[in-house]
Amino acid sequence: MYGIARNIISGFTAASGAERRFHSHARRVIRQVCNKESNCIDIGAGRGRLLNNILDHAPRGQHYVFEPNPRYRENLSHRFANYRCRILNHMVSNEVGTVRRSYKIEFTINQLGTENRGKTTDTVEVELPVAPLDEIIPGDYNPSLIKIDGKEHDISSVLRGAQSLIGRSKPHILIYCGLDWKVDKETAGELYALLSSNGLRISTPERWAGNKPCFTREEFTDSCAPGRSRHYIAYP
Repeated sequence: MYGIARNIISGFTAASGAERRFHSHARRVIRQVCNKESNCIDIGAGRGRLLNNILDHAPRGQHYVFEPNPRYRENLSHRFANYRCRILNHMVSNEVGTVRRSYKIEFTINQLGTENRGKTTDTVEVELPVAPLDEIIPGDYNPSLIKIDGKEHDISSVLRGAQSLIGRSKPHILIYCGLDWKVDKETAGELYALLSSNGLRISTPERWAGNKPCFTREEFTDSCAPGRSRHYIAYP
């Protein structure tokens, strides 16, 4: 039992550390890429940590924000109501349809209509629209930055459904994969080809910040070995 608990804590710590590193590098990218009028797309905004940094540097841009978790989305709508943020519940993919997802949502007991104080967690099932960015985003919209959080969204599907957008805009794309991301070498090679065909290179934010060469196809596919939390940047 102790060994199981230790492994759970170790995995949680590793994931938290990887996410902190991603946000640290992402802030640097945002500072260099965005101006006050830049447009950005945040796919999997969560609690809005990165969106907050985007709005610090691009307060006058028009931003598309995707967050399927209803509680997070409600919070984002309140916090960023004074900005030009369109906050949507779509699961971004390369297909059109709907999907059902369950989320554990924390409520205060007062919100449930009782007089007791405290909090409780309930499971909420929601039906979400599924659509590609190329169908959601207007044809005259050009983002400077796209962030994709792979914990909720399938990275391959997101990129395949955004070919027109990426091809015309040549945005910087921040990709957070997380510890659970699994992709074989063939699929990794397809992702590399997909980005390359649209004039984008791929690297890690650390290499990009240090002006080091981008990945070759072989280097990228080798970097996608399972069991590691990875984050990448695609750039023109």
